[in-house]
Amino acid sequence: MVKAEGRRQKAEGRRQKVEGRRQKAEGRR
Repeated sequence: MVKAEGRRQKAEGRRQKVEGRRQKAEGRR
């Protein structure tokens, strides 16, 4: 159970990272 929760948090963090990078690229435009 704990392992699954950790994996979910990891996936969410990765998604936030990607979204932040995308926003940065849009602001540069």
